[in-house]
Amino acid sequence: MNELHFRTVTSSKLNLESLIELAVSGSYSDQTVLDQLNLNDFAYFPGEDPYPKITTDQYLKIRTSITNIQIEAIQTATNRGQVNEMAARAHFDQLLYRDVREIFPLTEYEAAQVGVWDYVTVRLLLDVALWRFNTEVVRDRFIGLNRARHVYARWWFRRGISDASESAPEYSLLETEWETVFERPNLCWDPDVANACLRVIQDTKGKAPSGFKSRYSRPPNKIWIRKIIRLTSQSTLEAFSEDALYDKFIALHPYSENYG
Repeated sequence: MNELHFRTVTSSKLNLESLIELAVSGSYSDQTVLDQLNLNDFAYFPGEDPYPKITTDQYLKIRTSITNIQIEAIQTATNRGQVNEMAARAHFDQLLYRDVREIFPLTEYEAAQVGVWDYVTVRLLLDVALWRFNTEVVRDRFIGLNRARHVYARWWFRRGISDASESAPEYSLLETEWETVFERPNLCWDPDVANACLRVIQDTKGKAPSGFKSRYSRPPNKIWIRKIIRLTSQSTLEAFSEDALYDKFIALHPYSENYG
């Protein structure tokens, strides 16, 4: 799908509380979505590029793509009629990471606008957002634009960063592992730094040396990320390639220590 101009809406028009009540009760239906999309209270950002404005039908196709991912994730995590909800949500994240840039064909400028993601999340996909998270994290996950934590936007930005990698990695990371990098702005918005960090996390998963637990009681990535933050605060890393940064960063990982 080619890039489109997405709709934006101000937070005062979202009617969030009432829509959450509908979603929690199971009444946030496709008809609810259509009714919300037909409200003529949105705007488009002015632009000189030739991209067309997104239509209601195109929004409904986005909804179908996301709900199909949800269905696939649940089916994959179902065994003998029992759904492993944690596994289903993790698989949903993996599938969304894979397809998010195609599902949301945004320009970089519009992807950085709060109102665009508020419209998508509340008007189009609130029921899926509530399935993935819950009402206790509305501010971080559903509205506003926390690029590290937003239920949909976080994957759009993460995929963009990982696509810039020199090594075309296929990450299979837990949400907490992604957050190790992306909740630290001084790491995550330089693609070379971010991907070097992510590659280290990927390459050290499940590979604890036999002497690690006797030396450390804290999780290895927490020990390591503190060293990386100190390094990035003391050194200018822009001149280094991603591969060179990877070599620097993995040398700081506690798994790289001599346990002999």
